Amino acid sequence: MNNSQLQSTAENMRLSILGKDSKAKDEKPLGVVDAYVKENTTELVDPLDVKKKLEALEEKRNTLLTELDTQIKVSNATTFIEVV
Repeated sequence: MNNSQLQSTAENMRLSILGKDSKAKDEKPLGVVDAYVKENTTELVDPLDVKKKLEALEEKRNTLLTELDTQIKVSNATTFIEVV
């Protein structure tokens, strides 16, 4: 969301530098806008590898649920017949 706002602000800066007439493109003032975008761009950093841990936990959970489901099916399918 911050990056989209940044791009909008940068576009407004470009328009204010160039004006509405974009025929005269001088790259020097636009370099300032590019530097502004580069300096203020945000990115998500995950130093703990949370995404990988979540995937591993979800895999472990799915395995557990599959095993439990199998055990319940076996338990429900087992019929004991007592002969008296």
